[in-house]
Amino acid sequence: MAACPVFDANSALYQNLGLLKVAEEASRRHGDLVVLHTGDDRDTYLLSGEQGLRSWKENAAQLLATFGDVRSNANTTRMLLGADGQGASWARVGLALRRALSQAEAASEAQFDAAADAAADAFIAEVQGTVDDLRDLTRLWAVRSVAPTIFGSVADPATLAQGLIAMQSFHRFVFNKTAETLHSAESSEEFIKIRAFLDQVVAASIEAARPGDPTFVAALAGALPEEIEPDARVNLLRPILFRILKDRLNVDGLGLFWALVHLARDDALAAALAGEQDAGARPDGRSLAMSVAKETARLYPEHPFVYRTAGRSMSVDGMTIPTGATVLFSPWLMHHDQRCWREPSRFYGRRFMAESEDPECFMPFGLSPTARKQTRFMLRQLSRSLHTVTCALEFEIAPACAPGNLRPFLRAQLAPRGPVPFVFRRRRQLVETGWLQ
Repeated sequence: MAACPVFDANSALYQNLGLLKVAEEASRRHGDLVVLHTGDDRDTYLLSGEQGLRSWKENAAQLLATFGDVRSNANTTRMLLGADGQGASWARVGLALRRALSQAEAASEAQFDAAADAAADAFIAEVQGTVDDLRDLTRLWAVRSVAPTIFGSVADPATLAQGLIAMQSFHRFVFNKTAETLHSAESSEEFIKIRAFLDQVVAASIEAARPGDPTFVAALAGALPEEIEPDARVNLLRPILFRILKDRLNVDGLGLFWALVHLARDDALAAALAGEQDAGARPDGRSLAMSVAKETARLYPEHPFVYRTAGRSMSVDGMTIPTGATVLFSPWLMHHDQRCWREPSRFYGRRFMAESEDPECFMPFGLSPTARKQTRFMLRQLSRSLHTVTCALEFEIAPACAPGNLRPFLRAQLAPRGPVPFVFRRRRQLVETGWLQ
């Protein structure tokens, strides 16, 4: 077996560039399998390109989402939300909760659609002239699009958004730290505040829930025996409810954010989207609204990279990834690969309208069955809201916006580098016809 090439990223320059830019440079120099050396004792095997994608899929069963003594995002989420689903109390109620969750999921599509429509309407109602930072509005849109179906109306979107920001900050702090180093993390002031926030949201939602409410909290709370104490109810439902939120939340509304940024640069595309008829009713899903949503997810995937651990050695193009190695795959890198896409760095809103089927290398949430389900859900919400917003509003990037702020950080979250002020106006033809005043 040939030795894997090594890309030495152990320098301040590469660390400041961000992981995605490092991965792009390493892949460009060395091909579809390269070891990233970042200065610690844990090298990472980067898989990229179609060969890397095939190898990942062929070995999917052996690519484990556990990281030994390293804190992954999944481990951090378990720590924050608790693990009552594994405890003795779960044995009493687990089956009933699973049944209630399954029934609630089966009936939730219409509720999520209604929440996304209401979130878009609230977005339109709240924009007045120039807004200081578009992200403040898209963050609220994201929370409003999913939280009512999960928690009911008791969870204030702005308060929930601030709590989620604190959770993101905690994730960034503990990511890739060892369990030994973070042994005291659960006693830290930040952890205690976040857990108190989570408990407050869940407790208030349980208290407000009524039988028959079309919410996840009502369905799950109704499945619990009456004798279970309030604190125990919170501990049981906290991990379930917030994992539902995590699986369906477009973090900070960045999908809507980046779509509006690109539409603001292309008046013709925005006008065409506003004039589209029955965008959400097409059985093939090939509306312009859906194409714009997909193109946004291609350039700005929700999960720009995915880590796994090799459960056994893997052979890739004559080279070996050893058992226990950390393996990295980057949907962002795949989405920018010119071998898979024409003009991959260009935002082309109509790109997905002509495709007979979506390319295999389109994976904004990753490669698992759960990721494909998340992709379908988020694209549906985003396309609906894009159509609603562009029908009602014209918009542009404010002249005061610093050009550098429109370039995303190439890290775990493809967020803008600074505030992006926007200018909104009611769409002229609607005002002229009296549809909007």
